[in-house]
Amino acid sequence: METKFNFNECIKIEEEILQCKLRNIRVAIEHRSEKGRAVEYLVMNLIRDFLPKEYGLGTGFIAYHNETIDNIEITSQLDIIIYDALRGGPIINLESCQVFPIESVYGYIEVKTVLNSDLLNQIVKQNNELRKIRNRYYWIPVKSSRTKIKLKLQNDFPSIRAYIFTLETDIKDIISDLEKNIRNSGKETHISGMYIGNKGFFRNYPVDKPDDKNYQKIEHFKDNGLFRFKKALFDGVSRYPRIPQYWVPAIDAYFMKSNELRIMTSTGSATMTSAFINFSSIKHL
Repeated sequence: METKFNFNECIKIEEEILQCKLRNIRVAIEHRSEKGRAVEYLVMNLIRDFLPKEYGLGTGFIAYHNETIDNIEITSQLDIIIYDALRGGPIINLESCQVFPIESVYGYIEVKTVLNSDLLNQIVKQNNELRKIRNRYYWIPVKSSRTKIKLKLQNDFPSIRAYIFTLETDIKDIISDLEKNIRNSGKETHISGMYIGNKGFFRNYPVDKPDDKNYQKIEHFKDNGLFRFKKALFDGVSRYPRIPQYWVPAIDAYFMKSNELRIMTSTGSATMTSAFINFSSIKHL
C-alpha cells in the first residue's frame, strides 16, 4: 500500500529542530557576541542547505559608487550577503569578512538573537539607505568590434532584497512598530521577509509601485514561518534580474580612477595601478 508523504509534518519538524538548536545556543552560550556569531553560523548553514550553489553567502560589506564612479563608499557591516557566485565574488577577502561589489549582490540578511525596538529602528533605517544604491557598472562588448569593450552604467535594476532573521522579540505589537518605522524611514524602505522564532513570518505587501496604498503595510503568517521565510528568500533572489551573458562586472572601477578606465581589449591592455581600497577614505552608511 502506497504511503502518502506528509510535507506539512516535515516542515513542522524542521522548524522544531531549528528552535531546539536556537534554545541550545541561548542556554549554552552566555557571551553576547559569541551567541550572535553562533546564530549567524546556524542561519548561514540553514540557507546554504536550500539555496542553489549559484548563490554565494558571505559576511561583510558592500562597495558601491555613490552618484559618480569615482565616489566609492561601503555600507555598514551586514550579517549575511547573498551574491552571484557564478559571475562575481568578493573584491577583498579578509578571512573573517569580505567586501562585495554591488554589481554582484542580490540581497542581504540581518541576523539578531533578540529583536527589540531600537534594533528594529536601526535595521529599517539601514534598509532605506541600502535600497537607494542603484548604480552598477559593467563592461559590455562594443557592437562594431570583436575585441573592444565599453563601460556601461546600469541603474534601473531593483533595489537589493532585504531580510531579517531573529530568534525572538520583546516587541509587543511588532506589526504596528514595524509599519511605523517604515513610514518614518523613507519611501525606499521595503522588507522582503522577516522570520521571528516565536511569532512567525512577516513581510511588506508585494506591490507594483511605491505609491500603492499597501506599500508600507505588513502582512503576518503565524504558521509555517520558517518555510515561508525560505520561500520568500528563494523567490526574491531567483527573480532578481540577471545581467546578459557577455556583460562583466567592472570591478576594476573600484581600484582605478575614471580617467584610467578606457576602452579595453580582450587581451587586457589596461592594468590595475592601485590594487587596494583605502578604507580610511571610505564613508560608511
